Amino acid sequence: ENLSFEYKADIWFSSQEMELFKTQVARILHSISSSGMSIAQYAEMHVNDTSTFMGLENYLTSNTSQNIRDRRGVIWRAVRLEQARQLDTGIHDPETMAAIAEAMSEKSRTR
Repeated sequence: ENLSFEYKADIWFSSQEMELFKTQVARILHSISSSGMSIAQYAEMHVNDTSTFMGLENYLTSNTSQNIRDRRGVIWRAVRLEQARQLDTGIHDPETMAAIAEAMSEKSRTR
């Protein structure tokens, strides 16, 4: 594929988006601290929603961060195995890959 400069906006976050992420992290941290709950308690309550932690990784306990990384790794490995299977058989089926990712994600959330 052509990953030239014209496609940069589709691949990389803009500086405005990066600032928005930082602002969202600050809001979440403020919300957690004003609720009287620790970040670890917040993490345990939201451990199945890994998107909640984007940008908060440095504030979490090592166990919670590892748990999130492990769950993401399971999904990543399942998709990579499906990609390899499709390459080996000459199949191109992104719908199946998406379905596997969703199924593994759902399985990870229900653990």
